Amino acid sequence: MMGATLLLVAIGLAGQGCPSVGGRPPSVDGVLAQLDAGRAVIDGVGFKAGQESVAVGAEPAFEQVARAVNRSNGRFAVFVPAEREPRLPPDTVLSRRRTAEAFRRLLAAGANPRRLVEAGAVLPGGPVPGVVEACMARVELWRVR
Repeated sequence: MMGATLLLVAIGLAGQGCPSVGGRPPSVDGVLAQLDAGRAVIDGVGFKAGQESVAVGAEPAFEQVARAVNRSNGRFAVFVPAEREPRLPPDTVLSRRRTAEAFRRLLAAGANPRRLVEAGAVLPGGPVPGVVEACMARVELWRVR
């Protein structure tokens, strides 16, 4: 049976209707230490509200995360959880499109393609990630064993 350990790499939502999380890109060593400890949170960039488009300025954070993934041990599934607006069902279509965009950005930033897999609606062998409130989606990397 395949197990999964959650490694959360948060790339916060910024844009129309969502608060900006601000900040500068993390250091590679900082991200690597957090990944090796089981969880990394990267603040400062994000998706535009209601879109799969990444907010302006996200590239440096993706580059740092890609470098850290390449230096870390293991293989990781990239996933962005679905957001839920009040009184509406979770937006799983947007979740899948954001997951594909985050996966593409990490590869474009130099992440080793043998180290990453694009997660679908369910992660193989692991828990199903939860639904989050609007503007709270984060890019997550799950260690796949």
